[in-house]
Amino acid sequence: SDFFFTRLPEVGDWAFNSCCSGHVFLHNENTDQIAVYNPLTQALNVFPYPPQEACDPSYLDFRIIFSEDDQMSFRVVCVRRRRRRRRTMVRFSVFSSDSREWQGFPWVDTSVPQPRDDGGDKCLLSSYTATPVDEFDRLVYWKHKNQAYIVVLNAATLQLSRIDLPPHLKDMDSIEFKLGPTKDGKLCMAFTDHFAANEGMLNVWFWRADGDGVD
Repeated sequence: SDFFFTRLPEVGDWAFNSCCSGHVFLHNENTDQIAVYNPLTQALNVFPYPPQEACDPSYLDFRIIFSEDDQMSFRVVCVRRRRRRRRTMVRFSVFSSDSREWQGFPWVDTSVPQPRDDGGDKCLLSSYTATPVDEFDRLVYWKHKNQAYIVVLNAATLQLSRIDLPPHLKDMDSIEFKLGPTKDGKLCMAFTDHFAANEGMLNVWFWRADGDGVD
């Protein structure tokens, strides 16, 4: 294992950004590059910043999703969040290992107006927690820290959608519950309710169709 990151290019200074699926993301402001590194396998990929993002890279959140058929093929998803005119906006960029290029998408409004916002246009540290529920289904989930929904990006179709949280999870921070896949690949959410029982009660919510066939 290489936990000293000796394989990183020596040009410029590399700074930690985030971790995902056993990989470490680092950014280099001197060379405008992003590095994704697996210390166990020593697999290293270096590529440029997303061209549409001019803000400090520490405000960007990166996640990696591998192909089911070829582990050498992957996509890196970059998300940036900002508040603008009392709206919460997100923008995604997707890097393909096959084309070695970024594909950028326009800003998307993902929330209702925030009464405490000052109406300005700010580049903020992402308020989403990305959780690749299943690397093979190409879905990435972001829990909004202040609102009761999850933003979902399908990295295969590049379609963006939103899931409202169950009532019991609406007031919880994203670190208080976990997302994960069931054996058939469906989304489930689990958390421990310390108020419902003396020793805590495990609650699990499953994403499935109701009587009308609606998920």
